[in-house]
Amino acid sequence: MWMLKLALRDLSTARLRTVLTILGVIIGTGLVVATLIGGESVTNFLAFEAVGPESRMLILSPGTIYPEGGFSLSPRPIFDQSIVNEIAAIPEVEKLYPVGYAWSIMVEGKGTKVLMARGAIFLNPSLLEEFGAKFIDRMEDKRDGIIFPKEVAERLNVRVGDKVPIEVPSLGIGESYTVIGIFERLKTYLGGLFTARSAYLPIDNWSDNYEQIYVIVRDIRYLEEVREKIINLTKQHLDIEIQDMDIVALSLSETARGILNVVNTVIRYVLFTGFLSLLLGGLGLSNTMLMNLKERIKEIGILKSLGMSNRNICMLYLIEASIIGAVGGFIGVTLGITIAFVAIKYMFAMVPFSISFVSLATGPLVGFTIGLIFGAYPAIKASRIALGEALRWEW
Repeated sequence: MWMLKLALRDLSTARLRTVLTILGVIIGTGLVVATLIGGESVTNFLAFEAVGPESRMLILSPGTIYPEGGFSLSPRPIFDQSIVNEIAAIPEVEKLYPVGYAWSIMVEGKGTKVLMARGAIFLNPSLLEEFGAKFIDRMEDKRDGIIFPKEVAERLNVRVGDKVPIEVPSLGIGESYTVIGIFERLKTYLGGLFTARSAYLPIDNWSDNYEQIYVIVRDIRYLEEVREKIINLTKQHLDIEIQDMDIVALSLSETARGILNVVNTVIRYVLFTGFLSLLLGGLGLSNTMLMNLKERIKEIGILKSLGMSNRNICMLYLIEASIIGAVGGFIGVTLGITIAFVAIKYMFAMVPFSISFVSLATGPLVGFTIGLIFGAYPAIKASRIALGEALRWEW
């Protein structure tokens, strides 16, 4: 206890120097903790919310998967009913949902007529259920009407049961549909990327070949096997040649992994920056301890003359360095949590903020370790100063 009191007294005599040293540790620790919390939040989001049950889903579509990573899908009406039937006959396929796209539609609500550039998807409403659509209101017994996202329904001022005139210029469709459902959001984010449209119309009203097919396998273990089968089967049945693209079967879990790889690369870079800041903070700590040592050589001589051993002198300096590191680590945790919370809230609003004990414990632990490592040399040097040399020292 007396060593701790002596260490605190010594640090307080060079208050400004101590505060600036602690600030260096705070910045480095804060960056590391913020990166860990941000990475954990994004990872949890991609693992549990972004994909969810669609991990067993494949999207069959014209498109390109790039060797260096990434993909592009270009829906085109090339999948006829015979291809759908062949895929449905594969034993490992549990369900499949062919879809068609209308890239712009005209919708007439109550007192307003809106051209919606996001268009509509012609699909079986069960596909929205596969994506975890959270319905606010719906007609359970009807499957042949129109479904709107909540924000579109509010803009059109329509409710479930209303008749809504729809025009689809590209398909020559112009008729009224009953609103059979309004949903608040799609539960999973990546699923929403592939189905984010202004309206959802019944697939029975689609008159052309299908543009994409959503395939759900019975078990994720069959994913690669089914992917290969449906691509080969589709290529065998297509009677047209596709230029500058290919037939791809994209897995949403693969997409999440691709995004996660990018996120992990960014996390590693930021962590490197954080540890570099900690290194600089540690060097500053070592410099502070050496400066304190020079100012207190005579004091060390007095302590040794009073019977303090070299080991105790070394321990005293290690305690001082550890206090600087630990205080910087504890404050750095608070800074890191604040940075991560603000970044997630204003830059990645769809990602829920999550924090673990590991992230919280990292700050003080890293700060304390930095103190021990970079305080070791000044502490050893202080312990080795000879008694006579220390007593004769003049600053």
